[in-house]
Amino acid sequence: MSDTLSLPPAGADKKTGLHSALPLWLRLPKPLGRCQFTGMSRGTMIELILPCAANGNRAPVKSVQIKKKYATRGIRLISGPSLAEYLDGLATQQACEAACDATGAGNAEEAD
Repeated sequence: MSDTLSLPPAGADKKTGLHSALPLWLRLPKPLGRCQFTGMSRGTMIELILPCAANGNRAPVKSVQIKKKYATRGIRLISGPSLAEYLDGLATQQACEAACDATGAGNAEEAD
């Protein structure tokens, strides 16, 4: 089985994109490793799932920790649909910003 992510053709339905490529739950990559589905580093994924200064102390992606009762360590799992939703929102936001930048000259004319 291939470890690479194959992207859907342009114009594909939103539900068939990254949503269908990601499993329901992803395990954090090993240290110095990258996610086999998104290519993100372990550190980047940790910034998305745990509250920290980088995300305004609000984790944008859902995660759970599986830990035995007296264990000091556990397994951190990331919600695939939550991660896909976050990435879709980020892509939409960046597309809007690019569109606003492209029409930035029009905004200067409105100020006159």
